[in-house]
Amino acid sequence: MEYAVVCGSLNMDFVCRGPRIPAPGETILGYDFSTSIGGKGGNQAVALTNLGITTYMIGCIGKDPYGDEIYQALKEKGVEVETVRRVDKTTGTAHIMIEDSGENNIVVVPSANMSVSYELVKESEKLISGACVLLAQLEISIETVKQFMLLGKKYKILNVLNPAPMPPEGISNELLALVDILTPNESEMKLLTGIEVCDQESFMIAANILHDKGVAQVICTAGAKGAYYSDGKRIYFQSAFKVMAVDTTCAGDSFTGALITRLLEGAPITDALAFAARVASLTVMKPGAQDSIPKRKEVEDL
Repeated sequence: MEYAVVCGSLNMDFVCRGPRIPAPGETILGYDFSTSIGGKGGNQAVALTNLGITTYMIGCIGKDPYGDEIYQALKEKGVEVETVRRVDKTTGTAHIMIEDSGENNIVVVPSANMSVSYELVKESEKLISGACVLLAQLEISIETVKQFMLLGKKYKILNVLNPAPMPPEGISNELLALVDILTPNESEMKLLTGIEVCDQESFMIAANILHDKGVAQVICTAGAKGAYYSDGKRIYFQSAFKVMAVDTTCAGDSFTGALITRLLEGAPITDALAFAARVASLTVMKPGAQDSIPKRKEVEDL
C-alpha cells in the first residue's frame, strides 16, 4: 500500500475577522471570532487524506482539551494518528486575523510542536522507510525536519518541504540539498534567494539559485496570480482559478497536498499544478483551516 508521512505541526487556530488588518499600534473592532483546527502539518495531512492518499501524521499535542479535540478530529478525517504523541506542554496555537478581502496575518505559538524531536522521528523510522513521500514544514524544529529528510534520502523517498514559516536564520544549504520538491510562496522565495518574484523571468533567476543548492523542483505559489514551476530545464506557470475568497488561511497547505496527490497518482506536473489550483480555489471559498479543505468529489465536480 502506498502512503505518505507528514511530520509537522498541529495547532488550534483562534480566528478573528475584521474589515482590515490593523496597522502597528492600531486597535480596530472585529465582528466575528471562531476556533478551528489547523497547523501546517495537520492541514497538509488532511489535504492528502481528503484527496485519497493514506497519510500518517508525526506530531505532538498537549495533554489539554485542545489536544483532545485535534486528535479526535484527525481520526474522524481519516488521518493515521498512531505517531501523534501527547506531551506535557500546551497544544500549539495560531492567532489569525482575516480581513474582508480574505487576506490574513498569523502569529503561531508552537508550544507542543517543538517536542516533535529527532527521537520521535527515529521511533517512526520503520513507518517512514515504507512511505512513497515525506512532507514537512517549518512550524517544528528545523533540526528535526533535517533528520526527517535524511531518512527520506536514506530510503530513496520523495522529500517535499513547504518552507513556512521561514526561520530568522533561514534554511541551510545542507537541508536544501535534501529537498526534492520545495514549495515556497513569494515572500519565502525572496527570503531564500533575495529575488522578488513578480514574473517568469524573476522566478527563473530565483529558482536557479535554489537548483544550484540541490533542490530538484521548485514551485512558488503566488496567491491569486497562480504558481510557478521549475525543474532546472523548463519553467511553467499555472494561473489561479478566479473565485471569491473568504479565507486564504489554508490555501498553500491544500495546494501542496493536492499537488503531491496527483504526482503520486502518476500525473504529469502540468496536470498536478492545475489540480492543485482547483483545490486551493475551493479551499479559499470556505472559512477555517482543515474544515475548508475539499474532498476529492468536490474537486472533480468543479
